[in-house]
Amino acid sequence: MFKSLLDYKLEISGNDSHYINDITTNQTVKKGDKLFSIKSSSSIDKPPISYYSPIEMTIQKIFVGNGEEVSNYDSIFLVSTNVFSAPETQIYESLVDKKIWDLAISVNSVFKGLLGSMGESGQIASRTVPVGTWLDTNTGIHQLIEDIALSLKSKDLEDGDVVVVAEKPFAVSQRRLVPQDLILRNDPKKLDEEGRKLLLEKLKGYIDTPIDKADLILADMYEDDIVGRVSTVGAYNHNELCSKVSSAILKHINKKVDVVISDTDTGIDVRDTIIGCITLGATPVGCTKGLSLYEAMRASCAAEFTRGSTAGIPIVICKPAERCRIRNNIGDFRGYHGKLSYNKEGKIAFA
Repeated sequence: MFKSLLDYKLEISGNDSHYINDITTNQTVKKGDKLFSIKSSSSIDKPPISYYSPIEMTIQKIFVGNGEEVSNYDSIFLVSTNVFSAPETQIYESLVDKKIWDLAISVNSVFKGLLGSMGESGQIASRTVPVGTWLDTNTGIHQLIEDIALSLKSKDLEDGDVVVVAEKPFAVSQRRLVPQDLILRNDPKKLDEEGRKLLLEKLKGYIDTPIDKADLILADMYEDDIVGRVSTVGAYNHNELCSKVSSAILKHINKKVDVVISDTDTGIDVRDTIIGCITLGATPVGCTKGLSLYEAMRASCAAEFTRGSTAGIPIVICKPAERCRIRNNIGDFRGYHGKLSYNKEGKIAFA
């Protein structure tokens, strides 16, 4: 017998949004007990879908409530379980096996990214080209996107390359800025979950576009002669920004490339994630459609080790191995807005 904690996630086919209905209030559930049901948000005629416990377990935490909207792979419960029999062990192992592989992929992306920054790797980032440039963040987001593309004109960019851009310039250009004192006095990396919720509500009064808890993890200090001393709280709609940068590169340089917006933060400080899965070394916060999450993670790490923190390198070109240059959907919009989302992707790699 052994006991462990695991994340109980929603699994459902299709892309329709649903909302929680009739979630259990029992802390202890037996095998076969009803846990909750979901109803389609788009069609009230569809019958609810019920979910039942595959094993006996204890619910330690409930992440959602009745009426809340949920999508595929959203976390519903944190549960603990004692596993006794072989059939139940197999069920348990299938639940945790995916988590173990996801963590292994994240670890692998760090080491492969480090090798890529040294010019000694393969796959999506066999080597890197640093682009040392100054990006004016006070001329608006559209001009920033144009400037990023134009800065690559003399860099021997090739079809199939991966362009990784630091996250902060986008946040500043979008004026996702708050008084620095708010973050200095309430560092989100040192607050508990309730403290971060309270801080998030305060910050909403300063930002015109939506802000969520992951933006707190991305918060950082910034200073220039125009905006003074402020804090950034993460850009808005990273996936769309990546698509626009890719389109600008195609317009100015006539090369089809994938674009990643990455940040050095990972959420490890607060035991939370930015994109729904563990990332190490760096986090790809947005990406175009031609890369898997694993490839985006690997490119982000390669860029992170290349740029460092003080070298003035906001852009890094990752050069793929030749067999990885031919990919489907290079440079296309990923298909959903906001940040990259493991919950929307369903997997990190190709299987």
